[in-house]
Amino acid sequence: MKDHPSAAARFLLRWTAIATARPWLTILVGVLLAALGGAYAATHLG
Repeated sequence: MKDHPSAAARFLLRWTAIATARPWLTILVGVLLAALGGAYAATHLG
């Protein structure tokens, strides 16, 4: 059994730490991505 986390686990731990340290930035990025996705869907789907 390994004693150290995998690269994927380290990546997720780092992103989780960033997201929890800056919750308003996380919410802002989520809203922005949702708006961009909605705009793309509105203009590219029939």
